[in-house]
Amino acid sequence: MGIEALSRGMDKAVFVDLDYKSVEVVRANLKAAGLEERAEVYKNDAERALKVLAKREAVFELVFLDPPYRLKFGDKLMEAMDELKLLEDRATVVLEYESSYVYPSCFGNFTELRKAEYGETTVSIYRYEP
Repeated sequence: MGIEALSRGMDKAVFVDLDYKSVEVVRANLKAAGLEERAEVYKNDAERALKVLAKREAVFELVFLDPPYRLKFGDKLMEAMDELKLLEDRATVVLEYESSYVYPSCFGNFTELRKAEYGETTVSIYRYEP
């Protein structure tokens, strides 16, 4: 989704994944699309990456979260982004997860705007309003 956003005009994207093969696929796809200059790609744990981004004073208006399906911590990552001041006011967070799991429609400074199920996958779109 990040590469699609870049191809549609987003200025910059940051990709984080712990799996080496996934990181290499992202890098190859960015290169094939001619978008590598507008992206940063890191092989890192999500929580650690958030702390690094906060130290750099990064702020995001759009976030795509796709944590491993067996790990149900998308909401915890969103709350960490809030605590670390990584989100612009009214930022959008798109969370992809296993359909059998249910995240709350409202928690902290996040409100679910839309939810769609696609078989075993669900995508929820949240608005961040501190």
